[in-house]
Amino acid sequence: MVKRILLSLSFMVCALTTFAQATNADKLKAYYKQFLEYSAYNEFNNMDSATHYRNLFREGIISGIKQNATATLNALGILAKRESGLQFHKTADGQLYSICWDDQSGGTMRNFEGLYVYHNGAAYVTESIHPVTDEFATASNVYALYQLTTTKGKAIYLQFEYIQASTALYRYTVSTLSIDKGKLNRGAKYLKTRSGLQHSISYGLDWSAHVNRSRGELNIRQGLIYEAPLKQFSFPLIQQDGTISTKRIKYGFKGNYFELVR
Repeated sequence: MVKRILLSLSFMVCALTTFAQATNADKLKAYYKQFLEYSAYNEFNNMDSATHYRNLFREGIISGIKQNATATLNALGILAKRESGLQFHKTADGQLYSICWDDQSGGTMRNFEGLYVYHNGAAYVTESIHPVTDEFATASNVYALYQLTTTKGKAIYLQFEYIQASTALYRYTVSTLSIDKGKLNRGAKYLKTRSGLQHSISYGLDWSAHVNRSRGELNIRQGLIYEAPLKQFSFPLIQQDGTISTKRIKYGFKGNYFELVR
């Protein structure tokens, strides 16, 4: 009898846990859908409502990670496959994730919101990708994360992001991160340049410039490319007159740092 009662209680706990996971996943999906609907340029447009549901979506991620990180991350991964405006990326070791979404408040200039989710040694925690420093600053879209391991066994992460100032004006940044003593090190320096070790490299790309108008349609992701087999990232050489060259500047991972490939 006691065994039967314990089995029944165990089943109820499992059922409630599954229901809670499903409910949180459904809430995230609903919040994101409502946010997009109220942001759209149609009869349902209402920016106050859009902001409300966008904030609920963000808060839902944060609370979901605290309650059940695995279920929340799985739900976000599925949602990102269905929604092209939601960027969801994870590193090979599963220690770092980035979630980014267009806040739908801009015109040709786009602004993004986002969260990092990383494991601090005890649990998964969240951290804003874009700390509030200037309310008028344009926030970037993190669109790629890659993991590498140094010769000393240290995991480091390569991040690609861009700021979209207009339909043809972008600023790209490649940077390195690491998790040190349970904290996300957003200033980790693993890029070796002529001026020494750096945390990031940035450059601007103006597709609308007269010298580039015959280049055809812009492929945003071509701004930064990572070749996993070679452990190299590259970006186009920009000539003095603004021409986007077909030649690319390459940096390769040499075991401890990325260095210029000559």
